[in-house]
Amino acid sequence: MNIRKNFLPIETFNSIKEVIISSGFPWFFKEELNNNQNKKDLSSYLTHTFYLNNNINSNEFNILTSFLEAIEAKALLRVVANFYFKTDKVIQHSMHIDYNFPHKGVLLSLNTCDGGTILENGTKVDSVENTALFFDPSKLHASTSTTNAKGRFNILVNYF
Repeated sequence: MNIRKNFLPIETFNSIKEVIISSGFPWFFKEELNNNQNKKDLSSYLTHTFYLNNNINSNEFNILTSFLEAIEAKALLRVVANFYFKTDKVIQHSMHIDYNFPHKGVLLSLNTCDGGTILENGTKVDSVENTALFFDPSKLHASTSTTNAKGRFNILVNYF
């Protein structure tokens, strides 16, 4: 795990954030947070898939060019934006892995809130605007909701 604050130049970061956290950005509803979620758990979230299965899936993919260059990705597996809803208390979602083979991951927080990412060892990495969490997404981890913002927004890249 490596945490890098102020990861992108502020102009670059703000241009990405302004597109994603806007009323015109296309979000898509996901009924389940991950494959390990208890079926009785009513938690859900919104997502936007920029890249998956060797295909660009978004007209907005180009806003991420500088970010993807900064992480020095050699090959992409998946690039998504996530929007976790505000809840009355911070809810930790089910622990899960992204892919069951070794690869790299980076989570870029788009806003500061009391939510975060919980790693396998129990460490909570807070959601702080323009902070990048580099981690191994083939190891267990979990997302959370937030209580002190309209939502928790981030970009996740799985890559080599």
